[in-house]
Amino acid sequence: MKKYVIITGCSSGIGQATVQAFIQKKWHVIGIARHASGYKHKLFTSIDVDLSHLESVSEVTRVIAQKGVTIDMVIHCAGKGGATPLSAITFQQYSAVFDLNLRAVIFLTAALIPFIKTESGIIAIISSIAGIRGFADWSLYCASKHAVEGFASSLRYELRSKKIRVTVIQPGSVDTAFYAALAQSEKNDFMQPETIADLLANLPDMERHATIENVFLNNAVGDL
Repeated sequence: MKKYVIITGCSSGIGQATVQAFIQKKWHVIGIARHASGYKHKLFTSIDVDLSHLESVSEVTRVIAQKGVTIDMVIHCAGKGGATPLSAITFQQYSAVFDLNLRAVIFLTAALIPFIKTESGIIAIISSIAGIRGFADWSLYCASKHAVEGFASSLRYELRSKKIRVTVIQPGSVDTAFYAALAQSEKNDFMQPETIADLLANLPDMERHATIENVFLNNAVGDL
């Protein structure tokens, strides 16, 4: 039986590595990103949209409905942020971070629930160590990820009756474009995106009466 997974933020970093991990498992991947169509594979369907724009949600659901498939797993990888002292934060920066990190997750999830397989479906959300801890100069990003944690916790209870499981992944520092401004020597102790991707790809193998609700993967040397 064909398995379908939706992966946002699929054009780079954890999202891109996760696409490859699921294709290796012979799953059909529906990838969502601004430039999703840059990846080509017979098991990959691209939806080129900017999820920070709310109208993109209707385009995603239109494609899913047109394909007439049931979704086994949804993985939210899209996100953005950066270090900004509180005194320098602008409303435009606030909107950019929260529109993608929180609003897109909430409204895309709500739109996709009718398509997710009951009894065995999984929603996985990439949060961050910043979703459970605070860091100086990262208050805006931390606030968005703390909000994601609250949303996921409530969502988990809303979906219990459908037996759709909700897993939140809280990685420490991962060597992706998020840290492109750092020299490689500063990222020697960072995790690789494939580490998170492999974890996500193994979630569906757990028996359906069990669920991993939260996974915190810190760097072996501690907070970075």
